[in-house]
Parts: sequence; structure tokens; C-alpha cells
Amino acid sequence: MNITSKEIDQLINNWRLVLPIGVLYMGIGFIILFAPIASYVTLTIIFSILILINGIFEIAFAFYNKKQFPGWSWHLIDGILNIILGSYFIYDPLLSMEIIPFIIAAWFMIRGLSSTRHAMILKRHRSHEWSWYIIFSAFAILCSILILCYPTIGMIYAIYMLSLTFFSLGFSRIMLYFEIKRLHDRF
Repeated sequence: MNITSKEIDQLINNWRLVLPIGVLYMGIGFIILFAPIASYVTLTIIFSILILINGIFEIAFAFYNKKQFPGWSWHLIDGILNIILGSYFIYDPLLSMEIIPFIIAAWFMIRGLSSTRHAMILKRHRSHEWSWYIIFSAFAILCSILILCYPTIGMIYAIYMLSLTFFSLGFSRIMLYFEIKRLHDRF
């Protein structure tokens, strides 16, 4: 991965954009954990909306950083794909309920890989907390693989795995927020 100092600077300068999505992920994890059976139908709707909101944030990030961030187009593409996927799920919730474990696993895999990239940015910036971010990213990737490999175990298993993955992604985003804020304050 070729990470430029401009990318690092932009991530540090826009630290406020990281916290809301982390809090949202954690909140969804709690909802799923405490109401697993009732959560599946709701999960389809919530996940659809989450993907749509994430797409909006990614597009906003891309356009906000277009001139300073060489990799802005990847965020734009990610945002557009998230909006298309979220809109589709909102449009057809019954079909979404059948295929959502596979889509969620793929989405968590992409999020986990993206979080790994953020950890590498922090490492290059000599952050001491980058290794924790890698651990939570790896956990998100592992959960996505387990969901893909064992979908027949049942929806309850998938729901709890989704809850754990949302906690992992949310916690890693919140950790990233505080680390980037610390770096922002330092520079």
C-alpha cells in the first residue's frame, strides 16, 4: 500500500468524521445483541439504512478531500456502491433477508480491509495504538469469513456474529477517532 503524507494529513485533519459511524456501529451491535430473534427483520432494514448512510459519508469524504487526497476516488466509488446496495435492500426487504448474511459478510470483509489500511496509516504516523486497530480489523475479517463459511448454522448464529462484528468495527472506529484526534492535537 502506497500511503502518502497528504493522505495521513487529511485523515488527521478530518478526525471528526470518524466518530459518528463508530458510534452507529456500536449502537447497532447492542440492538442486535439484546433482541436477536426480533432483530433479523429489523436488521435487514437497519443494515440497508446503515449502508446507505455509510455511502453518503464516503461520498462526502471523497468530495471534501478531492483536492488534497490522491485516493479520493476510491472513497467515491465505495460511497456510490454503498448507496446502490443500501437502496436495493430497502426496495426489496424479503429478498434481502435471504441473502443478507452473504452480503453482510462481504461488506464486513471490505470494512475490515479498509480498517487495516487505516491502521497502516497510523503506523506510518508512528501511532502507538495502530496494533489494536489491526486486531479489531482482523476480528471483523475473521467474523466475515465465519459467516460466509457457516451460513447453515442458523440465523441466530449469524445475528450474534453480526453483533460481535458491529461491536468490533464500532470499537475500532472509535479508537481510530481518539488516536487521530490525539495526532491532530499533537500537530
